Amino acid sequence: MIWGKIILLLLQMAHSLLELAEKNKWISEGEQRAIAASSLEVARKVSIGKKILEEVSGLSDQQVDDALRALEPDSVPTKLEPKV
Repeated sequence: MIWGKIILLLLQMAHSLLELAEKNKWISEGEQRAIAASSLEVARKVSIGKKILEEVSGLSDQQVDDALRALEPDSVPTKLEPKV
């Protein structure tokens, strides 16, 4: 959860800087649209990350281990054999 709070704080700081830049007319309107689109995408990804973190936090250690093992391909060698 701490990472979510850190990311949220960074987004709030970025938003404050953007408001200051807009107030002082440092950024053109086209740049504002591009920044808004990028900010929206970052916010969407943070939201997805928070949802995943909440779901994983609700799992037991064994459930997490089982889920991670299910992601591994079946053909992963357990022992490396020397090339001849």
